[in-house]
Amino acid sequence: MKIQECYVENFGGLSGYHFCPEEPLEYLCAPNGSGKTTFAAFVCAMFYGLGSARTRKNLEEVPRKKYKPWQQGTWGGWIRFAAGTKQYRIERTFSEKEREDTFALIDLDTGMVSQDYTENIGEELFGMTKATYQATAFMSWNHMRVEVNENMRIGFFDGTQDTGLLKSKQAAAAIEAEYREYKKTGNRGELAQVTEELNRLSMQEWELERQRKQLSEQKMPISLQTENTGEDIQEEKPGSSTTGLTAEEEERLAFLDDYFAAGLNHTDGWEENLIKLREQKKECRSKIRQAKRLSVAAVFLAAAGVILGILSMAVLQKQPAAVFGGLAGIAGVAVFFWLRRRTAQYKEQLEGLNGAEEKERTGAAYAKEYQTLSQKEEFYKQIHHAFQEQQREEKCKMLEKQQIQVLQKKRQTGQQKKQIEHRMEVLEKSMQYLTEAKQAYISHMAKDLSEPFYAYLSAFDEELGRKVQLNDTYEIGIVDHGILRQMDYYSSGIKDVIWFCERMAFIQRLSVKEKPVIVLDDIFLALDNQMQKKAFNMIGRISQDFQIIYLSCHEYAVL
Repeated sequence: MKIQECYVENFGGLSGYHFCPEEPLEYLCAPNGSGKTTFAAFVCAMFYGLGSARTRKNLEEVPRKKYKPWQQGTWGGWIRFAAGTKQYRIERTFSEKEREDTFALIDLDTGMVSQDYTENIGEELFGMTKATYQATAFMSWNHMRVEVNENMRIGFFDGTQDTGLLKSKQAAAAIEAEYREYKKTGNRGELAQVTEELNRLSMQEWELERQRKQLSEQKMPISLQTENTGEDIQEEKPGSSTTGLTAEEEERLAFLDDYFAAGLNHTDGWEENLIKLREQKKECRSKIRQAKRLSVAAVFLAAAGVILGILSMAVLQKQPAAVFGGLAGIAGVAVFFWLRRRTAQYKEQLEGLNGAEEKERTGAAYAKEYQTLSQKEEFYKQIHHAFQEQQREEKCKMLEKQQIQVLQKKRQTGQQKKQIEHRMEVLEKSMQYLTEAKQAYISHMAKDLSEPFYAYLSAFDEELGRKVQLNDTYEIGIVDHGILRQMDYYSSGIKDVIWFCERMAFIQRLSVKEKPVIVLDDIFLALDNQMQKKAFNMIGRISQDFQIIYLSCHEYAVL
């Protein structure tokens, strides 16, 4: 791939900037602050976009904020480039929100919009992610150290199109996905659900056993059962009675309980009392009738005496006869009032006997009613108790059946949990073996990086190439007087050269599709004149295979 022309309409501090590289190695010299680094960021943004601005990172790590135009106008530009046998033009505009960006790819041979690549053209064209591109082909003097992360490793080996590693990656992803179904964060997943279900079944089994034991212990005498209706087995409907009596009968029975609170005499005694009361009433009525007859005789006697006394004094003029008549009249009157008082006493006695008879009759009737209701209540209590016992036994049987079902389900759930745990153990071991195999494979494959690395390094300086060592984890050391020393012992210039060679080795191994444009931002600033000459000679040879744009603010660094 080769960039043929660039136009920056507005991007950061650049506006209306036009650049046409004519050589594979194009040198761009400009003073500090003129926008060289901004232009390099523009090239990256045209192929990879700017990314999201929704982050708390500082300005240097958020291109969408950093490269917002300083002036008015359209934010973006275009790049004309050749890839394969075709020529294209990328057109992009940017805004504060990523979703409002625009992208277009024009086929310059037809002038039509091309569907050969999408807005992810950088990844599709170079076979590199944006992070991988920035970590390899996008080099700056202040950041040359190679930081190899997992994404870069994956991109490195995916780029080889190695089917074995790809299948290993797919298998690892499948294993991880299945494992996450069993065990998720926050105590979720199938294992947590099965464990929770097992705990729930254990609690249900314990509760059923408790209820069954409680029911077994509830068998008690009828009296205790009826006195403790709140703990009966049967669930009564609101307003229902456990005695079998209606509400009126229960109210009546409560009245009779109070009425016979002092005790209940036998009905035979009431019959004898009634007979005696009837005889006493009969005798009393007889005395009343006799007293009435005597009262009539006393009235006649008093009247006869009064008449005799009057006649004796007026007609016969006999005083003794008049006195006798008067005494007879007085005696008759006295006897009349005495009999009248006796009659009143007999009537009062009769009323008392009538009341006593009525009371005895009422008591006898109440006693019979009380016995009937009590027997009815006792009968229904017996039935209720029998029904409760039947209900209790049926409930016990039902609880035992439920216990068996819960126990069976608990065993099935426990077996399911064991199967899940076994499966998770298999998955963990499989993941472990895959990881170990991947690491061993990566370690083996990483050795392939050493060939281009030493080739680039030897092109710079053969003696340095013999001293530098690259291990399987991409760490670099320098053998000096038989001792392997870390890079930090050496100057910035030497380190920049070594890191440049390592980056180029990665680019060569990663770029299995179109070769990316390499942007160098004054990377050899720390080298002396002699070392710069050697480095520039090396870059010149590299430009035969890659397009290179070298940015610098020093005229002496012209290649």
